[in-house]
Amino acid sequence: MIETVQTWLRDWSYGIKHALFRNFWLFTPIVISIGLLWLVNPDWPVDWKGGFEWRQRLAIVGGILSGLYLLQRQKLEETRLFEELFRSFNDRYDQMNGDLNRLIDRTDKQVITEEDKNLLYDYFNLCAEEYLFYKRGYVPPTVWESWEEGMRYYMRDPRIRRVWEEDESTQGSSYYDLEMPMPEE
Repeated sequence: MIETVQTWLRDWSYGIKHALFRNFWLFTPIVISIGLLWLVNPDWPVDWKGGFEWRQRLAIVGGILSGLYLLQRQKLEETRLFEELFRSFNDRYDQMNGDLNRLIDRTDKQVITEEDKNLLYDYFNLCAEEYLFYKRGYVPPTVWESWEEGMRYYMRDPRIRRVWEEDESTQGSSYYDLEMPMPEE
């Protein structure tokens, strides 16, 4: 129950933040126009200046403009971070993808070598890092869902699932509380 609420809150806050990011250029001119009108128009028919002197109004409008600038900077920084993370995760996955597929396609279905285990540990660590950045709001839910489907694909192999369960039972929460998605039975 708590995990469901946490997931909902994470997705909701991510949605709000990115709705602001996506619509930044829509509401910014409106906010600036209203702020400038409020600042410079002394003969407004309605007393909507709240009793503030022009200097106070100037400080408030300056604060709002600073907030808009910071919001735009945050958007750019998070976009850069996501691009770096995405590239890094995909590069690391690309390096192990062929070996993971060969492991699944092997005919000796019972044998997992130490080399195979090390490959799987690297893969599990990659998945955990992706999950960590998803939990922190830097990876969009749609991207995480796609990555989750990839994890589920590998978890269909009972040997990989067994290595995960053994490692998870001995290592505890070394994977940032990642619960590896299991295939639907």
